Amino acid sequence: MVRSNSPNVYQAYNLHVLDYARASWQRLGHIKMLCSVANPSFRTNLEGITSRFRDLVTRPTQIPEEYRQQITNYLKRHRSNQYKIRDGELQDQLIELQDFFLSDPTLPAQSGALTGKLRPVSYLHTEYVEIPAWAVRLRLIRNGNYTLTDRGKALIALLPSDKEANIQLGLGNNPFILSNGEKVFFIYCILEADGDILKRLYSKLLLCSDEYSKTDVRNLLSESYKEMVDERIQHHRTIRSRIKNSKFINTIKVIDNQSDQMVFPRVEPMVDCGLITRSNPYTHVYKNVKGLSDFVSNLRDHTDILNFLETSLVGSMVDLLNLKYRNDPQSISKFLAKSYTQLRSGLGYCSIRELSLLTVAHALNETSTYFELHDIENLILSLASKYGTSIRFTKNRQGKIALVRIDRRLIEKMNA
Repeated sequence: MVRSNSPNVYQAYNLHVLDYARASWQRLGHIKMLCSVANPSFRTNLEGITSRFRDLVTRPTQIPEEYRQQITNYLKRHRSNQYKIRDGELQDQLIELQDFFLSDPTLPAQSGALTGKLRPVSYLHTEYVEIPAWAVRLRLIRNGNYTLTDRGKALIALLPSDKEANIQLGLGNNPFILSNGEKVFFIYCILEADGDILKRLYSKLLLCSDEYSKTDVRNLLSESYKEMVDERIQHHRTIRSRIKNSKFINTIKVIDNQSDQMVFPRVEPMVDCGLITRSNPYTHVYKNVKGLSDFVSNLRDHTDILNFLETSLVGSMVDLLNLKYRNDPQSISKFLAKSYTQLRSGLGYCSIRELSLLTVAHALNETSTYFELHDIENLILSLASKYGTSIRFTKNRQGKIALVRIDRRLIEKMNA
């Protein structure tokens, strides 16, 4: 196991387990669409961000004739209650923007469209309001004011140069199709938020036969929570841990009550990212991809989730996705300079971890080279030693390095 020498850039969660999940947390493309309407500076409330997101997702879209048949096939399978289809023909001339994108038959999964537009209920009782809560837990937007974090800005930087291009009509800009860089980006976010339970769950899924259903996932997820609670009871006896354990016990009851709310967020985003696949695009039956065993083994070798994310995530994903990439830390500089230019604030500072994450993603998207997060963060420290005040840091409340500012002239030198 490789030990990271990266600066401890921020105080992360002590336990990497989602405290809340919803069945609507299926398609990562919805997260991309949400972040495209969030703002890094101007605050809003939950109703405001939900309204913007809903208006984008449900935007009435004219059906291009060349896509009519595939859209009709998709609607028959997944959205027959939403649209009028008579004698095999779609009666409506307009569809929601999300349905146009989800109709793409090349997607690893087409289910997961958000519903609620036609229901006579408030925004709080539709699925659209659940996506901001997901983005908050993935640290893409801030809770309370729903502005973009540096991580959210990094995701936007991975979209086409004009972020609005991501939501214009055309399957070439389909937000539900993830680039290799976006897959690594999202797996980082998901494991940071939920890695301690996913490590247990996927270790069990590897023991399944060729296929497994959502019922199988539900049962194994319940076992994973129970094991975690039993382990915590043995080793953690503080009042705070007992409160946490009681929440997990309640979660187990929800799972055992045949609820899919906790199940879909643990498998469907992994389908998008290529860790598992659907046996059938129309049913929730799954198969492990060939490289999943090695990925999970690497994850289990690290007792600390963050150490895996810093030192082994990218290489593990490269192997899992069978990418013909080579590890080349020497090529970091130009991608670091590009990413810093995209993330820097008005005062010139940005988060070191998000800067590293964006740098990794750009390299995966634009070349056949890769490097780990700790390679980038160690490079930043070595540049600071070499160039002195051309690189400045700020620390968080725990006294750990959190933000970095790089002088413009040094950026130009890195780009040369």
